[in-house]
Amino acid sequence: MCRAVAAFEAARASGRKVATVSNNSAVCVQTFLLLHGLLYSMDAVVGRAPYQPEAMKPSPDSLLRASSELAVPLRDCTLIGDSVTDVEAAKGD
Repeated sequence: MCRAVAAFEAARASGRKVATVSNNSAVCVQTFLLLHGLLYSMDAVVGRAPYQPEAMKPSPDSLLRASSELAVPLRDCTLIGDSVTDVEAAKGD
């Protein structure tokens, strides 16, 4: 099993909510997750804000939107990222 999938499942098994946050469009990410049988494991999918390139990571905007959609305070969220821009977004740089 892929480590990312294992992380999703472990988070959900522990009662946490899970969101995917991407600089791609939400529809694109939802389609990918659906095709790979993973959409069930997401409570939210947050993609880039249309026509707002300045809101893309490393801007923290999408992380703030995910926190809001999940109704989980940002301080209680954990980011698992795969890029420098993910870390920068989490730090609020």
